[in-house]
Amino acid sequence: MIPIPQPITNVSVYPYTTAPIELMPVIENASGTYSVGTLTTHVYYNMDLHGGERHGKLEKGGAYFAVATDKSGKSFRTHWMHCTDDGETPSFGLTNNMAMQNATAPALPLTEGNYIHIEELCDFTTIINFTPPAIGSAEVTLGDNGWLIGTRTGTPHVNGFLIKNPELPKFFAVGSKNISISAKSVKTGQIVTYSNLTLVSADADECVFLQQFI
Repeated sequence: MIPIPQPITNVSVYPYTTAPIELMPVIENASGTYSVGTLTTHVYYNMDLHGGERHGKLEKGGAYFAVATDKSGKSFRTHWMHCTDDGETPSFGLTNNMAMQNATAPALPLTEGNYIHIEELCDFTTIINFTPPAIGSAEVTLGDNGWLIGTRTGTPHVNGFLIKNPELPKFFAVGSKNISISAKSVKTGQIVTYSNLTLVSADADECVFLQQFI
């Protein structure tokens, strides 16, 4: 199916995250077009906008979704898309291969620019189970400051944590999986928890945990 752009109004654009946390829109009251098309197992999403008010910075490559009104007056939510142009007339797009829905997050090296900083967090903790024959568990502090992050590339888009000056247990090595971590939003105090994290990179200054689905 060839995608046919449909007019949309009252567009509000939000950072996309799977975390249960309230985020403010980066764009409000914009107008533009939204289209969805298919070819074999691929689905294509595109959105182009103009006007509106900016309340934050768009990150090129970052993941966003929008709430908008279609030409019939019905409000709807778009699929999440990557920002492909962060200028005055921003555009967003995504090609999703439905045959590869269980793709895993790439193990990206810890370099500036791989991740979008979504929300500043503090008080990172994890639960460590005692090694048998001991019984029980303990809450362990991993760091005081960091961010809720999203990958700049990849489908599916994944979230995770970047922790500054981490205090990692000795048995946490790069590649460790199924780690559960909780942290608190600096702005709102909301708690964010992920239980399917993999440690993808770490050094003395910061470490990154990303969602892993397989």
